[in-house]
Amino acid sequence: MARKTAATKAGVLLFMLQAGLGLSAAVQVLPSANPVAVGDTLTLSLHPATALRGGSWAVGDFLILTWLGEQQAVFPNHSGRASVDVITAALTLTAVTLEDSGVYAVQSSDPPFGANASITVLEPVSNVTFSVNQTHLSELSTAAVTCSASSGSSPSFLWLNGSSEVVANERVALTDENATLSILGVSRHDRGPFRCFAFNPVSNGTSDFLTFTITYGPDNMVLTVNGNATSFLTGSNLTMFCSAQSSPPALLQWAFRGQLLNSTGPSLKLFDVSQDQSGLYGCLAYNNETNRSSNITKDVVISKSHTSALKQHAFHVWLVPMMHWVGFLLALLDAGGLLYVVHGQGLSASQNPIPVGQNVTFSSLNVVDRGAWLFNSELVILIILGTGTATPNWKDRVAFNSTTSSLTIASVKLNESGTYTLQDVTSGASQLVLSVQVPITGVNLAANGSNLVEFNDTVVLTCTNITGTSLSFKWLNDTSEVTAGGNVQISANGSKLTIARVTRYDQGPFRCNVSNGISQGISSQVLFNISYGPTNPQVSVTPSKYTHITGSNITLSCSAESKPTATIQWLMNGTNISHSDPQLVLSNVTKNHTGDYQCLLHNSVTSSFKFASAMISIMAPITAVMVNHTGVPAIAQQTFALECHVTGMVHLIQWWMNGNPVSADNTTLFTVDNKTLTLNPAQPSDAGDYQCQAFNAVSNMTSSPYTVEVYYGPYTPVITAPAMGLTGTSVMLNCSSSSHPPSQHTWYFNNTVLANTSVYHTGPLVLNMSGTYTCMAFNNITGTNSTANHTLTVLTPVTMTSVNHMLSYPILNHNFTLTCDTTGDVYSITWMHNDTLLESDAARSFSMNNATLTFEPVLIHHGGNYSCYASNPLSSLASDNFTLAVVYGPGVPTVTAHTAALVGSSVALSCNASSHPPSQYMWYFNKTVVANSSVYHTPPLSSDMSGPYTCKALNAITGYNTTASTTITVYDKIKEANITVPMSPAIEGYPTTLTCNVSGTPQQVLWMKDGVPLMADNRTSLSMDNLTVTFNPLSRNDSGMYHCYAINPLQNVSSPSHWLLVNFGPENLMVYGPALAVEGQSVNFSCSAVSVPPSHFYWLHNGSIVANSSVFVSSSLSLNMSGNYTCMAQNPLLKRNSTKSLALTVKEAIKSVMVMNDTIPIDGNNFTLTCVVDGHYDSIQWEKNGTYVGTNMSADNHTYYHLVDNSFFFTPLMRSDDDEYRCVASNLIGPHESPPYELLVNYGPLSVTLSDPELDKEKLTITVKCEADSRPEPEIKWFLNDKPSEIGVGNMVQISLSLLVETKYSCRARNPVTNITMTQTKTFSLFGSASALPSPSQRGLFIASVFILSVPVLFR
Repeated sequence: MARKTAATKAGVLLFMLQAGLGLSAAVQVLPSANPVAVGDTLTLSLHPATALRGGSWAVGDFLILTWLGEQQAVFPNHSGRASVDVITAALTLTAVTLEDSGVYAVQSSDPPFGANASITVLEPVSNVTFSVNQTHLSELSTAAVTCSASSGSSPSFLWLNGSSEVVANERVALTDENATLSILGVSRHDRGPFRCFAFNPVSNGTSDFLTFTITYGPDNMVLTVNGNATSFLTGSNLTMFCSAQSSPPALLQWAFRGQLLNSTGPSLKLFDVSQDQSGLYGCLAYNNETNRSSNITKDVVISKSHTSALKQHAFHVWLVPMMHWVGFLLALLDAGGLLYVVHGQGLSASQNPIPVGQNVTFSSLNVVDRGAWLFNSELVILIILGTGTATPNWKDRVAFNSTTSSLTIASVKLNESGTYTLQDVTSGASQLVLSVQVPITGVNLAANGSNLVEFNDTVVLTCTNITGTSLSFKWLNDTSEVTAGGNVQISANGSKLTIARVTRYDQGPFRCNVSNGISQGISSQVLFNISYGPTNPQVSVTPSKYTHITGSNITLSCSAESKPTATIQWLMNGTNISHSDPQLVLSNVTKNHTGDYQCLLHNSVTSSFKFASAMISIMAPITAVMVNHTGVPAIAQQTFALECHVTGMVHLIQWWMNGNPVSADNTTLFTVDNKTLTLNPAQPSDAGDYQCQAFNAVSNMTSSPYTVEVYYGPYTPVITAPAMGLTGTSVMLNCSSSSHPPSQHTWYFNNTVLANTSVYHTGPLVLNMSGTYTCMAFNNITGTNSTANHTLTVLTPVTMTSVNHMLSYPILNHNFTLTCDTTGDVYSITWMHNDTLLESDAARSFSMNNATLTFEPVLIHHGGNYSCYASNPLSSLASDNFTLAVVYGPGVPTVTAHTAALVGSSVALSCNASSHPPSQYMWYFNKTVVANSSVYHTPPLSSDMSGPYTCKALNAITGYNTTASTTITVYDKIKEANITVPMSPAIEGYPTTLTCNVSGTPQQVLWMKDGVPLMADNRTSLSMDNLTVTFNPLSRNDSGMYHCYAINPLQNVSSPSHWLLVNFGPENLMVYGPALAVEGQSVNFSCSAVSVPPSHFYWLHNGSIVANSSVFVSSSLSLNMSGNYTCMAQNPLLKRNSTKSLALTVKEAIKSVMVMNDTIPIDGNNFTLTCVVDGHYDSIQWEKNGTYVGTNMSADNHTYYHLVDNSFFFTPLMRSDDDEYRCVASNLIGPHESPPYELLVNYGPLSVTLSDPELDKEKLTITVKCEADSRPEPEIKWFLNDKPSEIGVGNMVQISLSLLVETKYSCRARNPVTNITMTQTKTFSLFGSASALPSPSQRGLFIASVFILSVPVLFR
């Protein structure tokens, strides 16, 4: 049974496999989520819902669980995490892991069914971070950011800049699967904040914000003077503002006429200005991080003022007539008339739209000095020198603010909706359309019905009784907006809502919301009563089971979505059972209650019927289960059978052995219904407690255990006993064999029975008890026997061992023998030397079965403890140690003593010779014995005690002696040493001498320089006794610290230090400083030289001393300070000089660079730009729109330009040459760039067009517009019938019909710069053909009528 795997055991529960699996393609496995996050709960449901009596869930090749009815069994891999809903067959798996990914399959045989789904488990994304190379960037540099997540399965990455997604383009690269963001050429707009968004299908995470600091600029400079003016009166106060786009903010410096002013910051204020303050003002910007600069200039003109009397006179002379003329002119204009509208200049209203009767204020971003406020084409305010004058129609209701040019109108009227224009005669006009509205009131909602039937009725809702203007409608269903589409229509400008074929979700409440920008109104709500159903009929069963046990109570509940509530009628197997309540209760059920229960639902309003049903199955429980067997007992290798007897209906029988399920294999067999279990053949491992478990849909029962014993054996016996025994001892022999029941045992020796037990104890052993012992085992049930043999040998114990030798000494290099004497049965003898097993070698050998050890000869290392060890298999004994001491020596003595000594001292001489036993010693000096010990101490030494001292060593046993000598030298004492030198200084190139003076007699004199021994060479020599050192000649490298040492073997006396300093120089004179400088600067020169002692330095310019140090800092340079600058270095001791010069050229500074022109740029004419440079320059380059321009280039097929010296020639100039130009002047100091020069080419007029006349029936005027393609705008003059006329100014004219009958009008456009004139003419006939009016009298009457109607217009 052990060979049955756990998976095989569990598989027996899949009883449905015996009937074969069916596959239903219509049923699918639907997961609660897919993919699913690690740690979440996963539910796999069947769709549509399918009732299964039993089945199994598996993932891959591994079962998760099985179930039958309400019984379920979970396999160990998913224990505690998996469960199944036995009603719906839904599998729930909690705390999922990555390993839970796979294909999940459900199978059943009742009914036959199978389905599967692939599930993926992903780890959620967490801890999203980024790494960045740097956050402080300069514009046009490169930035790189990498995003990562500490955990998460297959994350994807998205980059956000603020709330916008970052996408790849020519500057932005997304690499590493979008994990890395690279920005090439960053701009100032790339600050961020950036975030990284990491996600997978189950989760997402966002990094912290990353904001770059980007340095840029300065550029895009703006310079204003009192707004945008450039001309001012003397005595005015001026405020100039300068700005530049720069990060960090640029440093701003002001300049006037090319000279820097002592003023920095964004503003420059000038008070009570005079004419001599006219000129070019400049602002210079510098960014100290980007190291870039920029500048901008503006030409300011200051002139003398007019007197106040002249101003007052001008006001009275022309203001009043001007008002009449402007009133007449503006009355002729319509909304699209002669006004030149500049969009984007910014008008705003205090409220727009605005309720009728309220006040409104129009505000302007610009202050108008000369112009007018207009309503449509009607003059409201005339503005002269900042003062506003209202026309009669408006003067009581308007107010003008001369400071801000704002207009306030009190109590606006409904007909004052329209276009309001602020006209500035110098720069154009700004417009705003004002909407005046009537507030909304009286919003009501009406419907064509309230009781409706779903999918049957159409409802119409109308929003009525509304006052107000410009109405906008919005429909609401509860709080949600209703929009058109599907069965919903919105009509009548939004006031009518139609819903066709209403549904239950259209019950409302509905409301109508009306607004017009200044107010809103909302209707009361309308709620509909909508009948529907019955739909979604269902019958639920409680308890929720497919099969129910007899005697239980069952409740069936019928429900459906229905309004009003549907009536109910119950049927069983199609027969009415006279029950109409929603619930049907079946009590104490029997098998007769099995059947199909149906619920019939009816809605009396919708006249609709629906059915729902449920199948009920009743089954009795199992009442008894028992196991028994048939035939003979279970004997190994024979057939044995068990039967399971069950009382009651059974669907499945499961066999268990010792609590584990039993499955079929090559020796375990089942009948088709699993009632009989056969073991063929039975084996000992089949013994155990057997149970059978019976199942049906409502119950299961397990039998009591039935114990099976399997009889076998005996197998070949196993004898446990020693192979040998000692005389006098007793031995135990144990016989065992595998057998059930246990075998009977008999012992034999020499065919004689010794015992009838499994264990046999011998008596005290003697030598004749050696031999073969036999055990026989017998099983009285199986009737078989088996035997085994064992051999026993009897031995005598070892009782004595000892080591002996001959009467002689073990002398070095002589032969010597040891013997091992023993008593008893000895199988082996081993020798030990110093407790280590001894093996034979070249000088030691064994004989006589290892009883004799022979040394041939004895060596020094043979000394030590020897023992012998005698043994047999049952006993052993070791001898006591025998100590072998090798006799040798003496060897050559070793003498230890000091070989040198000072007069008056004593010396100890020590003598030692290798010898056993130890030697005797004697000392000799000049062949006289001076001591009889190994150590000799001399008396105080004198000079005559120098000489050899001899030691003799003697061994009394070997009779050998040896000698050794040492020589002692006695020295006089050294007291001191000193270095002396000549009186003159040491100069490089000249000889000098060092002398060592010693008191005493040295054996040797040594010289040291800087701690290193001094060696003789071709310049350095030593005397014979080393007392004198001569340098010839001296070198600067000889400088250093010198010592001399007087040495004998006992003393080393050093002189005091002597510092030798070699004087030289000056040499290697080096001069540092610029070769070029700009006048007004200050420059630094420095000078250095190699010299001992250090040199004194002097700077000379054109022969005159200008400094007496190694560093010379000039004053502010002028052009006459060019020339040679000479440094002189002087050695103060040697009085030697050295000089070196450097040439400095002072250049004139470039103060300003400007682009100028001396002619007006006209299309088709030659034109020249000149680069005007204030200061010396070497070269000039031109740039067009930031791009370098070559010497000769063709701009297109018609335009050529070339460069000569500092001029840029266009031959000829074309309109396509419009652009921004700069010139760059360079000298040896560097480049200097001019401010940009914007070239605008004047041309035209190229064409003149006249619009068709537009008739204003209300005003009885016509409007004609003249347009010309020209730069600048042309001067327009009008002609009536080829004669000059003052009918219009500008490009639009409005003419009263009273002045026209049949007229030819012409527009002449003249460009004041190019002096080109072009004319366009059209003829207008008021009456068309001559037959329009039949008689002259009628035509005159019409002209008179037109004139009368025009009078109010002319004199408005």
